Amino acid sequence: MAPTNPSLPAPEDLTPDAAADELAWLAAEMARHDALYAEAAPEISDADYDALRARNAAIEAA
Repeated sequence: MAPTNPSLPAPEDLTPDAAADELAWLAAEMARHDALYAEAAPEISDADYDALRARNAAIEAA
């Protein structure tokens, strides 16, 4: 599992608006990286992509 980013607030510390904004950003970012991966032109490592998905899951669970 990819390490967490200590510069980001813990998911449970996000306000509802901040959580919604970050989830929207994460969804767009993951979709962009999914498309790049499908074109065999990834811009980030698998570990970095996994960190995006883990952050998304953590916010959704909070």
